[in-house]
Amino acid sequence: MKYIYKNFYLILLTSLFLLSSCEDERPNFYQNPDGFIQLAATSGDVAEDSTDGYTATVLLGAGTNESGVTVNYTLTSDDNSRFTDMGAGTVTIPAGEFSADIVIMPIDNVNTDGNLEIILELSDNNTLDVGIGGEGVNNNKQTITILDNDCPIDVSDAYETKVFAFGDEAPSHSATFTPVAGTTNTFLVSSLWGPNFVGWATGDDSFNGSFVYEAEVTINPDLTVTVANGTDARLSSGTGTYSTCDDKFVITLSQTLFSGTFTVDIEMTGL
Repeated sequence: MKYIYKNFYLILLTSLFLLSSCEDERPNFYQNPDGFIQLAATSGDVAEDSTDGYTATVLLGAGTNESGVTVNYTLTSDDNSRFTDMGAGTVTIPAGEFSADIVIMPIDNVNTDGNLEIILELSDNNTLDVGIGGEGVNNNKQTITILDNDCPIDVSDAYETKVFAFGDEAPSHSATFTPVAGTTNTFLVSSLWGPNFVGWATGDDSFNGSFVYEAEVTINPDLTVTVANGTDARLSSGTGTYSTCDDKFVITLSQTLFSGTFTVDIEMTGL
């Protein structure tokens, strides 16, 4: 008989284990029979240039959710201009569901402004308490960090320059950058398209060293680039961009030196 009881208790324990292992992942609502809401995590981060943004999940601890639950929340930081709240302060957990997402979209700027911490905090919606078990303490707040992807402007003294025109690559060269006194982020560049470009373009080596396209390059606040004030008026126009973290210029040059109209693309990487 004792073996029968022993087997009975073994079966009972196994059944309890199986039942407990099949529970869903929603919060344990039995701590608060009226239900409660909480955040799924207490921290997270997202790159400033993320196109998907950051998703914070709100969980509902309740036996049922027959009509849906709307939850209020706040987002606070030292600079709210660096992100967009896609939910604008409210999130709804649909009927029959037990979670919903709050999406925060970082705004990719060109400023070296460091990482930004955002505090997401759930609010009492006058129906359900917040935090694990409705305690109002744990998992009612989440710290989300936007990771800055920008670097300060730090222009090198010299750049390895690749030149492209007429569907082909012209001779590469090294160009020197000299700050222009009394200006901010404006540099006199020794040669933009290279000392041998005109000789290469015309097929006449006697032009090597002539019309080297010496001009000023200005990095604008939005990291666009302007070419102007060339020593030869026929070689003094261009636009492009500057990548701070790569220390790289990508510029398209215009010219009136040649009778034909064409542009020259250059890529300049700091040495």
